Amino acid sequence: ERVMKQLPGCKHVVEMACNNDPSKFRCTRSCNTRLEKCGHLCRLTCHVSEDPHHLKYLCKQNCARKNASCSENHPCTKKCYEPCGLCMFRVEKKLPKCGHKAMMYCSDHPSRLVCQKKCEKLLNCGHKCKNTCFQKCGGCNVLVMKTLPGCKHK
Repeated sequence: ERVMKQLPGCKHVVEMACNNDPSKFRCTRSCNTRLEKCGHLCRLTCHVSEDPHHLKYLCKQNCARKNASCSENHPCTKKCYEPCGLCMFRVEKKLPKCGHKAMMYCSDHPSRLVCQKKCEKLLNCGHKCKNTCFQKCGGCNVLVMKTLPGCKHK
């Protein structure tokens, strides 16, 4: 005959055969306790006798925190039990040294990036610099036609 018996550890009442010993029975109810650290529900089966305060429990659900290293309020992309770390969303930022924009991780500071775009400065001769932005301009290497003053040859 099946009867309702209270389990000694968790005090849950379960149905079992009348000759079964409740102390040898493992509770199969879901824990569903709201976790203090993250607010998610515990997904384990009843574990009152092993870890009632969830001190060893690692929540493996997606983290709901905002990333602390992020100026754009991006969400953390890790699991709840993992530290958020640096924000790894890719964003476009303006470089302070030259004004160009570049794609970088949100947590990167634009002053640390070396600009790889073409330099837009005009040289004294009027030609554009051919170097990349982070290089010094230097001299002009553009060949032009010039008339020699004494003989008028080109």
